[in-house]
Amino acid sequence: MATLESLAEGWESFQRAALADPQIGTVQRWEMRRAFYAGAYFVFTTVERIADPDVTEGEGVDRLSGFKVELEQFYRDLKAGRA
Repeated sequence: MATLESLAEGWESFQRAALADPQIGTVQRWEMRRAFYAGAYFVFTTVERIADPDVTEGEGVDRLSGFKVELEQFYRDLKAGRA
């Protein structure tokens, strides 16, 4: 069974992987942390709204599928140096 990370653990993992360069300054780390948590907050509140009784299962699936498409495109762009 996979271990679920807390947001703080996820941030630490991300920081180790993406901000390993010692030349990255305090301000950039602070801004990246804010962006990380803002993204997490957006996804969390969207999932909460999907659970609302007024949202159909199909609408929720469509929203999450749309997120997946966007994230996959961003990852492709990132790998290609376009993001």
